[in-house]
Amino acid sequence: MADNEVTLIGGGIDEAPMAYKDINKVMALQTELVEVLGTFTPKIVRMDR
Repeated sequence: MADNEVTLIGGGIDEAPMAYKDINKVMALQTELVEVLGTFTPKIVRMDR
């Protein structure tokens, strides 16, 4: 997360990154179902323990 300048608040880095799909690949495969109107790049992630 630090590489992308994202601040983590209230949690640990205990999730497996491989559990998530690449959003760009997912969206590219769904062009018949969705129209991208914009993107969101988080700078803060708030986790609860």
